[in-house]
Amino acid sequence: RWLGNLGRIQAFDQAMRSGDAAPALLLAEEAPLEFRETFEVLGRAAANLQSQRVQAAVTLGAIADGVFTLDPEGRVLLANPAACGMTGRHHEDALGMPVAELLPALFADVGGLEPWARRRASFVAADGREVIVDTSLSLISGPDGTSAGFVLACRDVSEQHALDQRLHAEL
Repeated sequence: RWLGNLGRIQAFDQAMRSGDAAPALLLAEEAPLEFRETFEVLGRAAANLQSQRVQAAVTLGAIADGVFTLDPEGRVLLANPAACGMTGRHHEDALGMPVAELLPALFADVGGLEPWARRRASFVAADGREVIVDTSLSLISGPDGTSAGFVLACRDVSEQHALDQRLHAEL
């Protein structure tokens, strides 16, 4: 009877991985006291983690620059609304896509994913607009020091570039 409650922990673990954990999954009035205390700790941890996820999503959505989170192989794991707007792609279309495919002009001269502080590139977005971006690529280090992925930050400088070109032509 006691071990039957372990199925709830497995269901809770799956819900945590998908980001849909609800502390109610762990309510177990009939469970032994030791299990109930463990369930309560897990429930508080899940609520805290969910709160942090929501805060991170709100923060990422509020950033005016495009931000892509990449896995170690360079596939897009996350993209904020500004990043999707720059590329002219829907969020769902960008996820899982190799960043070198999404932004080929940015990675054309690069042999792999090596961090850089500043690189400017021009590309044609999926909706046909020419976009000029200043970018930086930063390494995300895992707890053991290995690469856990990358963050690609893109600032749209298209208007500034056009202004610079006009001033240059006039002078």
